[in-house]
Amino acid sequence: MNKIDDLSRFGGSIDRFAEYEWSLSARRLLPRDFPERLVRLKEASGLTWSGMARAIGIDPRQMREWRKGAQPSGGAYHSLVLFAAQIDGGLEILMGEGFQGFQMTLFEEES
Repeated sequence: MNKIDDLSRFGGSIDRFAEYEWSLSARRLLPRDFPERLVRLKEASGLTWSGMARAIGIDPRQMREWRKGAQPSGGAYHSLVLFAAQIDGGLEILMGEGFQGFQMTLFEEES
């Protein structure tokens, strides 16, 4: 099956397909200590757990699952990364060293 065949699984939407592809590749980069990094990201944001869940656009119950070690996926993962990118040093907190360049690329593409 090639990528064009895969596209049909997403209703023919190239945007949904691209988000799915990005999410799958980026998800593999989550550090093993993700729950601890999530705590540090929350502290850096200055938000409560509920406030952070709202800012990301997820249910607070999902945030509790992430804190227990569940891995975010799909649109929730994408939203988490975008949230982290809005916090000074957030991507490095969430993903580890070396993501500062990725953060710059992310914002340059949106401009």
